[in-house]
Amino acid sequence: MVTKNYSWLRGFSIVPSWAARVEEAWWSYDGAKMRRETFFPRGGCTPNCIRLWIECTAWMADPARVTASFLDAVAASTRQA
Repeated sequence: MVTKNYSWLRGFSIVPSWAARVEEAWWSYDGAKMRRETFFPRGGCTPNCIRLWIECTAWMADPARVTASFLDAVAASTRQA
C-alpha cells in the first residue's frame, strides 16, 4: 500500500523472549509463547500491525518449517480478545 500519510499505523517489531537473535526465533519457534507475547487485551495497547522478520539464514536452513512457523505467527498476532 502506498500512501502519503502512515500516521494511522500503530505497531512494533518483535524478537520473542525465547530468542537472542532473529534466526533463533524461527529455529526454536514456540506458537504458544508467540500467542502470549503478541496478545493485547482490548482497551490497552492496540497495535494494528506487527513486523515479523524472517532472516534469510533461518529460512535457508529449513524453508518449510520456517514458513509454517511464520504463518502461525501471523495467525497468533491476529487473535482477538
